[in-house]
Amino acid sequence: MKLLAYTIKSFIPIATIFLLVLGLNTPFAYSKSKPTYASKMQLAQLLYFNGNVDGAINAFLYAASLNPNAFEPHLSLVNLYVQRGEVDKAIEHCYEGIRIKPKNKDLHLVLGNLLRTQGKLTEALEEIQKAKEAGAPEALCENTMGMIHL
Repeated sequence: MKLLAYTIKSFIPIATIFLLVLGLNTPFAYSKSKPTYASKMQLAQLLYFNGNVDGAINAFLYAASLNPNAFEPHLSLVNLYVQRGEVDKAIEHCYEGIRIKPKNKDLHLVLGNLLRTQGKLTEALEEIQKAKEAGAPEALCENTMGMIHL
């Protein structure tokens, strides 16, 4: 029993020093690493999956700033802003995504539908036509165009 107590007492200073050194080095180790586009995209998806929409939006915006030529953060932001009812911001990110990847059928389809909900029917038809030309399913495009004409 005395041997065990002595062993624990002699171990505590070593453990304390180890924890202090580990604790002091940890912030420096993390501060040297820069966030990457991939890490921010993963963080954004994780935040969204866990219901933190505001955090996901911030992470997707940051990812977009790290890789200005990526359209994926903008497509994700479109979906998040639509979910929150912020259609104007969603449209803004549709246009930004299309600027980066003009032949993306998904962005054109979503933009066409968003413009339709705002009563901008001519622009909506143009976007649906662009989606069709980019390879979106013809039946889906024709159906959407039919809803615009109603």
